[in-house]
Amino acid sequence: MAGRPRKPTGNNKKHLTNDEKDVRNESELMASDFPALSTTPPKWLDDDAKREYKRVVVDLKRLHITKLDQTQLSLYCNAYSKYIMASKDVDERGLLIDDKKNPSVNIMTDMSKEIRATAGSLGMTLDSRMKLVVPQIDKQPDDPFAKFGDLSD
Repeated sequence: MAGRPRKPTGNNKKHLTNDEKDVRNESELMASDFPALSTTPPKWLDDDAKREYKRVVVDLKRLHITKLDQTQLSLYCNAYSKYIMASKDVDERGLLIDDKKNPSVNIMTDMSKEIRATAGSLGMTLDSRMKLVVPQIDKQPDDPFAKFGDLSD
């Protein structure tokens, strides 16, 4: 489906009818009704990627990231690990090798793009979380006299 990603109904500022809200709430419920994300990283990840997986998985579960998203999370962790490797190589050998750009600089650039893309799709950035998390707001009745301030003096 083309267009902008849908926001949760609670974050949507459109004026929806009650029927539209019911349909959206039902689809959101169905979309989140999948097995939980495993806290154990896939075996194919290297040690740095596994550490990153374990670091973020607990918080991602709070965002209702499910088992269906495990591949996306694994791609994020793999890109993170490759970025770390490339960064260490640049630290050790420098930006230039024999007056030519160290290939690890390109790897760092590519992996940082992959990290940003996958992190955003998983809700790991503030901007993407704002689209996923519905704030709980205490609804208090409007006080018609509040505009007059405290008159008890």
